[in-house]
Amino acid sequence: MSKAYVSFPLAAIGLLLLLHTGCGSVGNAAGSPSSTPGVSQIGRNQVKAVGADLEGVVSYKFANANLGDEWLIITVAIGGLRGEAIEIRQQSISVRTPDGRSIPLPPQDEFIEAYPELQSTLRRALVASEPLEATRGGRRPCELDFQRIPGTGTTRTSVWVTQRQLCVGMLSFPVQGGVQPGRWKLVIELEESVLEIPFLLGD
Repeated sequence: MSKAYVSFPLAAIGLLLLLHTGCGSVGNAAGSPSSTPGVSQIGRNQVKAVGADLEGVVSYKFANANLGDEWLIITVAIGGLRGEAIEIRQQSISVRTPDGRSIPLPPQDEFIEAYPELQSTLRRALVASEPLEATRGGRRPCELDFQRIPGTGTTRTSVWVTQRQLCVGMLSFPVQGGVQPGRWKLVIELEESVLEIPFLLGD
């Protein structure tokens, strides 16, 4: 039987507009994430990447303002680029640190175990979520519900997306030694391709 949890409020649902349009580029300086092919800086703290099968946006405002925290918390929007459904598995999501370490997305049981120490940080992250205008651009909404705070609702170990859907969720990664400035990457591995979304902290 599935355990029950409360989902993260999707205050950054406005990422759906940015993901759909790709508007609002703010520069393309050499060495920045936006200098990578398929990657664009669509806001001060949002980066969009287009891969072979998926496109995604990372909003990293909270992480950028809280360097040194023991958890990296980002909001992510993911959409498919094909008509057929594409599976995104929780165990296939990770972040790459500036020093080259790969940190997998913790499963729900590990997230809940860490929740007592993470609770206040999550509350601050939710309050700090950027107030973006919400639109789906004709796409159906869905959740990246891999992690949920204690309450009601269920988590999944995989999410299926198509080009008619956009899935949004807040993802939390434990970072030994604290979140450091530098170039990070959100990595989503599929069977036939990999989506990497680079973002720069401490700029």
